[in-house]
Amino acid sequence: MEIVLIIALLSALPIIYLILLQKKGKKSSTKSHPPLPAPPGIPIIGNMHQFDSSAPHIYLWELSRKYGPLMSLKHGCLPVLVVSSARMAEEVMKNHDLIFCSRPPMLGQRKLSYNGLDIALAPYAEQWRELRKICVLHLLSSKRVQSFRPIREDEVYRMIQKISRESASSQVTDLTHTLLSLTCTMICRIGFGKRYDEEGQERKRFHFLIHEARQCWLPSISLIIFLQLVGWINTLGCYLDWRKFSTSLICSTKNSLMSTWIQIGQRQWMETLLISCFNYRMTDQLRLI
Repeated sequence: MEIVLIIALLSALPIIYLILLQKKGKKSSTKSHPPLPAPPGIPIIGNMHQFDSSAPHIYLWELSRKYGPLMSLKHGCLPVLVVSSARMAEEVMKNHDLIFCSRPPMLGQRKLSYNGLDIALAPYAEQWRELRKICVLHLLSSKRVQSFRPIREDEVYRMIQKISRESASSQVTDLTHTLLSLTCTMICRIGFGKRYDEEGQERKRFHFLIHEARQCWLPSISLIIFLQLVGWINTLGCYLDWRKFSTSLICSTKNSLMSTWIQIGQRQWMETLLISCFNYRMTDQLRLI
C-alpha cells in the first residue's frame, strides 16, 4: 500500500505543479492584502516537515517569538493561521467568530460524519442551527438529563464493582479502556437501550470500530489529509463497517424501540429525535448526534 501511495504521489507531482502555477497567476492578477509572516516551507508539503508533533505548543510558541503573534503555516495545500496572543485570539474568537467557527474539512472526519453533516463538524448554517435546536430541546434539557440519572448511576456502580473485583484478585486495571467502555456503554444504553459491555464477538467488534473511528477522527498530520489532491485514495478501512453498523443500529432502534416505548406510553428522547430527523430528512445526521 505504501509503494502504491508513493507512486501515486510522484505521478501527481506535475499536475500539482501546474495547479499551483495557475493559482499563483490568479492571485498575482488580483489585489490582495500583504501576506502574513511565515517560516519558509517546501513546495507541496509546506511546513509539515518542520512540525514537532510531540510538543506542538512549544514549537508554535518558539515560532511566535520570531514571526509575531499572527503568522501563517502551510500544511500541504492547507493554509493554517496561528494565533499566539490574547488580543489576536479575541479578534478571532469574538469579533470574527462567524468566519472562523466552521472546522476545516478533514478526510477522516468527512468519511465518518457523512461529509460533515453532524453537529460537531457541520458548517455554521441553517442545518447546523436545526441540529443544535433538536439537541438543546430534546437531548440536553435539564429534565432529559435527569431522566438518564438511573442509567448513569447503574453504569458507574458496575464499573466500580469491576475495578473492585480486579483489585481483589491482584489484576491490573486498564483505566483508559475502563473509562472508554463506561462512556460508550452509557451512550448506547441511553440512545439505543443496549449494552456493549458483555464479552462476545459483538462487543469486540463494537469497541474495535470505536477505536478505528477515533483514529480516523483525529486530525493527524498525514499526506492523505493535507495534500487533499489525492483524496480519492481511501485508507479508511473502517468507514464501510462503521456505516453498516450505524445503519443497522438506527433501523433496529426505529423498528423495535420506538414501538416498545409507544406501547408503554413513554415518549423517550430517541423517539423524538427519530421523528424530528425523519421530518427534516436528517437521518444521516442522527447517526452522529
